[in-house]
Amino acid sequence: MDYKGFEEKVSKVNEQIQKYKEVINSEYLSNFETYIKQYKESIEEKLKEGRMLRIGIVGEVKAGKSSFLNSLIFDGDQVLPKAATPMTAALTKINYSENPIAKIHYYTKDDWDGICRMAKSYDEEVQKAYDKYVETYKKDKKRNAGGGGILGGILTEEKSKKPMPKMKTKEEFEKANKSSFNKNYAGSKELVNMAQRVLDIQQYLGTTETVNLSGNKNEYFNILNEYVGADGKMTPLVKYTEISLENEALKDIEIVDTPGLNDPIISRGTITQDFLGKCDVVYLLSYTGQFITKDDMELINRSIPDEGINEVVVIGSKVDSGILDFNAKNATFKQAYYYSLENYKKQAKTNFEKSIANSKNSELLRELAQKEPMFVSAMMYNIAKKMKANESLDDAEANIIAQYKKRFSDFQYDNADFIKAFSSIDKVRNKTFKETKEKKDVIIQQNTENFIHSQKNKFSNLLEDINAQLYSNQRKLESEDRQSLKEELDFINQQMNSIRGKVKNVFAEAAADTKISMKDLKSDIEYEMRNYDELSVEQKTEIKHRSDTTGHLFWKKTYHWDETIHHTESTVTSVIRNLDKYRLQCEKLINERIKFSINIKSIEERIKQIIINIFDISDDKFDKEEILGPVTIALKSLQLEDISIDPKKFRESLDGKMTGIAENDVVKDENVPKLNRAQADVINDLKNEIISQIDLMTTRLANQLDANASGFIDNILSKLEKQNKMLSEQIENKDKYIVLYKECISVIAECKQTISE
Repeated sequence: MDYKGFEEKVSKVNEQIQKYKEVINSEYLSNFETYIKQYKESIEEKLKEGRMLRIGIVGEVKAGKSSFLNSLIFDGDQVLPKAATPMTAALTKINYSENPIAKIHYYTKDDWDGICRMAKSYDEEVQKAYDKYVETYKKDKKRNAGGGGILGGILTEEKSKKPMPKMKTKEEFEKANKSSFNKNYAGSKELVNMAQRVLDIQQYLGTTETVNLSGNKNEYFNILNEYVGADGKMTPLVKYTEISLENEALKDIEIVDTPGLNDPIISRGTITQDFLGKCDVVYLLSYTGQFITKDDMELINRSIPDEGINEVVVIGSKVDSGILDFNAKNATFKQAYYYSLENYKKQAKTNFEKSIANSKNSELLRELAQKEPMFVSAMMYNIAKKMKANESLDDAEANIIAQYKKRFSDFQYDNADFIKAFSSIDKVRNKTFKETKEKKDVIIQQNTENFIHSQKNKFSNLLEDINAQLYSNQRKLESEDRQSLKEELDFINQQMNSIRGKVKNVFAEAAADTKISMKDLKSDIEYEMRNYDELSVEQKTEIKHRSDTTGHLFWKKTYHWDETIHHTESTVTSVIRNLDKYRLQCEKLINERIKFSINIKSIEERIKQIIINIFDISDDKFDKEEILGPVTIALKSLQLEDISIDPKKFRESLDGKMTGIAENDVVKDENVPKLNRAQADVINDLKNEIISQIDLMTTRLANQLDANASGFIDNILSKLEKQNKMLSEQIENKDKYIVLYKECISVIAECKQTISE
């Protein structure tokens, strides 16, 4: 594939269509130029990718990703430990090496300081909630006791029928209300508590540890469990892990076992996003008992790129539990298996189809809706392996076999081959994984070509939109006069005016959702500041040589001694570094978050459906593209711009506060607290500036949405009126413009052919 050649093609097409500004909508022409720019940026990134096949494993926590990989890659050997919670589920990269090692990447100091501060915020949140609970409890108790007199006696008697429960301790209150507290705070508290098992945390922060995995493969688990297992000593400090093993199944590929949805650690979540953006194949695991839920759809939208991925394989995990949920009386295993899987397949298909309209990954969802998921049980695979080796089952394995034996008379609980076939691990390994590996080079090539294909479609669709407009205008010139054009426009006006309320509601709902999203973002910016508000201070020791001379002449004597002077010292540079780190982190957080704050595609589809419902689409006079085309164009203005903060004024503010305090960048002793206050002030000013920008951005978007809510129909009608006016003018020289439209249509056809070649 000549990627540069494609760029040249679309540039040449752009030159051709720009010649027809007289008959082509200017907004279409502008969009074409924008697409060219976006293509150049994306293809450069695609061509930088290495030759290694990248496979991503995604799914919610508890979806069984590690168990699945242990069965698929390591033949049931427990190599990859399981993570118990979202906080301990660090990303793990796995690849081949003749020298088995694990590279452990620990959190940086900034990462950990942020986690500690969020843990502190959790304590503060719990304490605040508990204090409020105690206050309310005491008031209720007092009220329950009555206020004396006749009425008080009555109340006391009435309340005595329902005695007050015992007041909860703080620990009991926290446990009972755990789900109501900030999840990021709670997760951070969990990590900090777990980290108490590490003696010297600071020595690990910001470092990478290489662990030798040579030796018996059965020992891998015990070694890795210390770093990535739920009960591992070092687990709370690990940001991500790279494991290289001498395993033939891993040759020429790289696998990543990702954390679940919405990783509470921002920096860790970013690593996951970056890797998945470069994947060729993605395995999406969903627990069969809750198969393809809303959370899975959100994961697809947030984590899986909307272009470039060669294939997504949907895996229903823990199918052994799913089949036990089948509640038909006296059903055989064969019946339960068949009907359960059919129901799960239908459920997946339905949920994929329902989510298409509101997803940025609509093409992927359409494809997944047509695919049949595969269903596996890592546990059954391990049971079969143990049975063949005459090994004892653990309690969980023995329990599941006992349930199947009791429930299904036809379940061959003592047949290892039957149980292994039930697990379907071999089926996935041989049908998908093995084939994927064998076609590595082809898949990598296809990945990039798929991107090119998606770009061809993108440019072709825009050309088709232009084509539809040209045909519509040509037809009107050939068949209508000014009066009929006016009558048609009047009819459209009448119909469109009837749906003003419905369209307004669409924008109102979008505005409400966006405000909530932006409010959460501001809270995150506030929390993030706590990661950067501590001054880096060093304790320095200085030895000064002192001397003193006493007496005169022959009685003159000089004394020498050393004096130890202790200093506290910091630098203005360290504050500037803190300032820049906070600014860049906030920019990154904001610009990642705003991508999901407003779903323009969903708005567009909803409005188009409202419009379609009021017209008779079977009527030859109804030109769908004439009316719906302006909707897409009108919504182009609905977008959030990236935020960029100029650090200059904040550095100047800091410089102003440091006048007479800093000497050659260094601040000492009694001036250190002044530097600390200056840092706090400037970072707070920066935070306020960022929040102010978010407020402005929110206001701009709210204004856009409000303006669209009240004026969207007017905007559409204005565009149609403008189009109508242009056609009315062209009627004066009808023959000339019909020829021009035909010529332009011919050029567009050639351009589409050029792009598709």
